[in-house]
Amino acid sequence: MKPQRKGFDLGHVVKLVCEESTEADPNRLAELVLGSISPSNYYDALAEALPQVVRHHVVSSRPTLDLPARSKKTPGVGVSWRKWQCLLDARIAMGDRENGRDWKFLRDCTATDLVNAAGLRRRQAKRMEENAEALEKLATLLCEYGVETVGDLPEHVVIPTEVTV
Repeated sequence: MKPQRKGFDLGHVVKLVCEESTEADPNRLAELVLGSISPSNYYDALAEALPQVVRHHVVSSRPTLDLPARSKKTPGVGVSWRKWQCLLDARIAMGDRENGRDWKFLRDCTATDLVNAAGLRRRQAKRMEENAEALEKLATLLCEYGVETVGDLPEHVVIPTEVTV
């Protein structure tokens, strides 16, 4: 594997393009970012970007863990052998980067790993729920002030600080 050079920082390029652009669409922003990278830095840009692309694939392609309740008639887990093997091969985020255990195959997880992974998902879900509530508060402000867009709100209006869009 070719090592990434120290002089190139894709995150910095993305930050600059986003700050300078009036575009909202990430696909268009990506085109602008690509246009601002010199061909000599393509490898480094790809090496920096690929982990997120691979992570997205891993997350979106893993099977769902929808285990049915056990029954007395049919002991065991209650899923087919093939589905069980797919579940065992699923990669799951552990949220433990500091100790080098950020991802594991489900088959290698201990009870502690599963409890920690569940906690990670609950924290993420809580943040998403809080964000949804903050966006709803923002929508309420639009109605209260009779304006069409957030940009039309009067300057004196206190916007919920917990809004993450």
